[in-house]
Amino acid sequence: VYDQMYANGYCSVDGIPAIIASIPALGVDYFISSLYQTNRIDGIAGLLNKVGYTNAFFHGGMNGTFKLDIFTKAAGFDLYFGKDEYNNDSDFDGAWGIYDGPFFNFTAKEMSKLPEPFCVGLFSLTSHHPYNIPKAFEEKVSFESNKARKAMLYSDHALRQFFRLASKQPWFNNTLFIITSDHRGAELRGDIRNSLQQFEIPLIIYKPGTDWGEHVDFTVQQVDILPGIMDYLSTDLPFCSFGTSLFRSEEFHTAFHSNIAYQTLIKDQYCLKLYNKGGAKLYNWVQDESLKNNLKSSQPEAYNRMLDYMLAVIQQFNSSMINNRLTIEHYQSE
Repeated sequence: VYDQMYANGYCSVDGIPAIIASIPALGVDYFISSLYQTNRIDGIAGLLNKVGYTNAFFHGGMNGTFKLDIFTKAAGFDLYFGKDEYNNDSDFDGAWGIYDGPFFNFTAKEMSKLPEPFCVGLFSLTSHHPYNIPKAFEEKVSFESNKARKAMLYSDHALRQFFRLASKQPWFNNTLFIITSDHRGAELRGDIRNSLQQFEIPLIIYKPGTDWGEHVDFTVQQVDILPGIMDYLSTDLPFCSFGTSLFRSEEFHTAFHSNIAYQTLIKDQYCLKLYNKGGAKLYNWVQDESLKNNLKSSQPEAYNRMLDYMLAVIQQFNSSMINNRLTIEHYQSE
């Protein structure tokens, strides 16, 4: 369980590229719908395809939602399973697509049909506004008044059912499960004390048969997931990434994201805000939760180190987008 996990963006179309292709949300437009959406990328599925993996992406939403079917194909997922492939509108939630419960079960069953080894992405939808849940489950969560929390409880239930079914499959004990979020859920917490907490999300890594049972306290972000998987599998495949393996505590771990006003970099106890209109501020978010005490003058070494790193990330991001240099092939050919 990673206690300092951050999303790289505000919404689903930010989170999916960050998770499966290690592409952060540092641009003005969403990558999936931007001018650069046709750029070649080093997606996790495309990388693992090189070493014999079958790849499939599952999302119970209406096919074409968020252009996920197009983006996941670019990321190397050969197979896509959406509402059309599920082909049973009796489980339609009336808004986005198929309820998590039946679609998760469908996913587990389809996974068992895939040749091994395989890489699968499963993107849930019930814990999303308008938070519709099956009427049969409403009674089980009648104690909860918050609609968003009800939907989260239902998604938890769906995930529990998925694991009960998956645990009976021959591939279960040989599978690394990574459970995280595409973005933060502001509706579910009332203890937000600073802008950083708006990007806090869960990350759980589970491997049957292991007794990890630990809480990881160094900073990680969504773009660390792909390099983490590649590190865990020890494939030795080169790839482009904006992250660092989340299995290596000794590496230089950071988290960064942006909004319309500023870019944010988190490193250990420090947080740097680089404003789009000019200027930057440094805070110690551990000692100063409200981010009121600017340390720019009192800690110039930390300030300059953080500022240089953030500027370098932004420059690399912009250059990679503009010049279509998001894959290792572009660097190997030079």
